[in-house]
Amino acid sequence: MRLFTEDMNETPFNSKKLQEFLESMIELKQFHLYARLFKYSIDQDEILSSFRNKFWFDHNWSFGMHQDYFYTLPFHFDHLYGFDEDFNNVKSNNPEILINNHRIWYNVKSIQLIRSLKYDKNFIRELKIKMPKLNLIQFRCDLHIVRHNSVRLENVTTVEITYEHIENRKE
Repeated sequence: MRLFTEDMNETPFNSKKLQEFLESMIELKQFHLYARLFKYSIDQDEILSSFRNKFWFDHNWSFGMHQDYFYTLPFHFDHLYGFDEDFNNVKSNNPEILINNHRIWYNVKSIQLIRSLKYDKNFIRELKIKMPKLNLIQFRCDLHIVRHNSVRLENVTTVEITYEHIENRKE
């Protein structure tokens, strides 16, 4: 299920409404969600705290958020939108899953990076370890890669850069 909405009180951001919806599907075996809330101010802690109850933990359903994106964890989709800074900015209703599940980002094949950052070897190394299937990186920001990087992403075959000409970044 992939949704875009502007109302934090609607499914999927409203845990009670989402619970009612899921309870009606008695034969549901798997559930994967990826949603975006188009709002200027989002209280991630408020949203995630509503998913900290017996129903969600009994079903072993964990949720994560970064920016205005909300999803089930482990992440089961190919593309990760709007990622910024690093993995420490991801929040969850079940913080242990972010630490203990080393396959949480395993299915990610492409990532969209949106902040102007210095992408150093630690970040590149983290991408390589956490996203072994990664083959596309989209930079939607000014690109600042620290040179002399000793980490290689062998699987990455495509890099898209927005906001500047590739001739300016041949290295």
